[in-house]
Amino acid sequence: MEKQFLTIKEQVELLESRGVRTDNETSAVLQREGYYAVVNGYKSFFVYRTTATGDEFRRGTAFKEIHRLFLFDRSLRMDLFRYTAIIEAYMRTTVSYRLAEANDGLTSFYLDPSTYRDDGNYQGQVNRLIDNLTSILNNKNRRPYIEHYQSKYGAVPIWVLANSMAFGQTLRLFSFQKEHLRKRIAQDFSDRYRMDNVSKWRIGSPQVLDALDNINAARNICAHDERLYCARFSQGNLSFVDILDDMDIFLSESDSRHLRGTIRRSVDGCLRRIDSIPREGLLRKMGVESLHEIEKRRRS
Repeated sequence: MEKQFLTIKEQVELLESRGVRTDNETSAVLQREGYYAVVNGYKSFFVYRTTATGDEFRRGTAFKEIHRLFLFDRSLRMDLFRYTAIIEAYMRTTVSYRLAEANDGLTSFYLDPSTYRDDGNYQGQVNRLIDNLTSILNNKNRRPYIEHYQSKYGAVPIWVLANSMAFGQTLRLFSFQKEHLRKRIAQDFSDRYRMDNVSKWRIGSPQVLDALDNINAARNICAHDERLYCARFSQGNLSFVDILDDMDIFLSESDSRHLRGTIRRSVDGCLRRIDSIPREGLLRKMGVESLHEIEKRRRS
């Protein structure tokens, strides 16, 4: 049976019939944010059972509390997204520098399949990446700096092209390099981490690639306004706080601590404002047992 369309008024009435206490702001929130995004996305803490006729909410559940959880998660996405942008810039700079160095004199090397790894089943993925990069170069709405280099020099260096590449494209550009280049780029990240954190921990290319892949997945969640606090990554094995550990590899120590402190304060504020959410329940969804663990950096 197809899902029936409901007007905003009918959505409010549905919530009330299921035991949710609404208020004068409920209609405006539903109209602005959408029933599916707010209620379906954040109801899990407030529903005590689901029957054939639908969800039944715990007695006393207020719509404003569901909305507060929604707003908390949005705040979380905004905080995380800002720092993934820092990581993206760092990755873009490091990858393009090492590739330009290794391919000195071959400006458009990134369009040549022979410059990429040929092990496994990478050929199809490499060809798709090259098609993506070609599309950036040939797009009629390409960036002015792309147009400038094409017109003046006849080719676009990788460090210029990289500014028009998405996080995932830059990640694939790194991932599809031959082993010696992947190791060299990973060493750059490792050296910087050791310097910033006064650490002896060395980071290999598989760890760097796995971490960047997880960060890219989290960035996509942020960009598409999906649930972040309870998201799971890498086939469900990693939580939100595990992503913070991955981000530590690429952020300066001060940036990492600032991000974790901001998130801890945001979680604390959410727990103080929503009485009906069990404290341990929200923390476990995020991958920790206490607020203190959010700020605890696991690598040194």
